Amino acid sequence: RVWVWTPDRRPVYYTSDTGRTWAESEGIPRGLRVIADKVNPNKFYSFDITSGLLYTSTDGAKTFTSIDTGIKAVAGRDGRIANRGDNRGGQDRVYSVPGRENDLWIAAFDGLWHAEDGVNFHIMSQVREMHAFGLGAPAPGSDYPALYMVGTVNGVRGFFRSDDKARSWVRI
Repeated sequence: RVWVWTPDRRPVYYTSDTGRTWAESEGIPRGLRVIADKVNPNKFYSFDITSGLLYTSTDGAKTFTSIDTGIKAVAGRDGRIANRGDNRGGQDRVYSVPGRENDLWIAAFDGLWHAEDGVNFHIMSQVREMHAFGLGAPAPGSDYPALYMVGTVNGVRGFFRSDDKARSWVRI
């Protein structure tokens, strides 16, 4: 069993001996939030909105490789990213779907992207602004988790649920 620790603005660390020893992960910048794949116990992901890079580890967080998703926040003239909403809401992060290896969502402040293969992300065109995102129990008769978000869908602000992988949204 692997544990990953990502202290704020510090390197990413991992342990495979329940915390007796810790080592620094390689190939991933400092301070990024790391999540586990919900199927493969050796796979971990992290997303950096400033570079657009998705980092993936397949060896228990020892090493990470990156791919460019093309999903990137634009910095202002001062080089900083501004107006990205409230960082407590879960935007600008990657989410792993329970029961499905490599099925990832990137909930960015200015859009929602999905990749069922962990690599090829496509935008869900109805979502224009995101303040919070989460996954929940599947709707009756479905085997895919419900998606929940707070933000703007088709020009309407509110709380929304999707039972069909973000193809349609219901305001709740």
